[in-house]
Amino acid sequence: MSRIHREMLETFTEESAARLTRISAELEQLETDQILDMEIVHALFRETHSLKGAANLVGIKAVERIASKLEDILEQLRNELEQIDEELISILNAGYQRISDLLDNPQILQLVDGEREAENIERLITRRMT
Repeated sequence: MSRIHREMLETFTEESAARLTRISAELEQLETDQILDMEIVHALFRETHSLKGAANLVGIKAVERIASKLEDILEQLRNELEQIDEELISILNAGYQRISDLLDNPQILQLVDGEREAENIERLITRRMT
């Protein structure tokens, strides 16, 4: 890994940790309120979209795919095609926690199958709907 790529990865990891902290606080607020606060949903969407874009920029496909799937869920909420409930918040929390776990272990980032990670989230959504 080149010095430049290592520095980009370090910056990405630091910025992502800050994003994930904000996301966690926003999710906690949604969970506490148990209502669909569109301002919070929009903020979550923006943070997730930025996380996805940054992951793409540094070539971390697993984080990009997980963030993309979480972004899809948030888009459904933004369009009021999905209802907020404990189970959905749990799915979102699990996805963001997986991203956090991956960033805490950068040595495995390139080894993780992003498609499989996204499929796992999709299975949780499907199970929720049945």
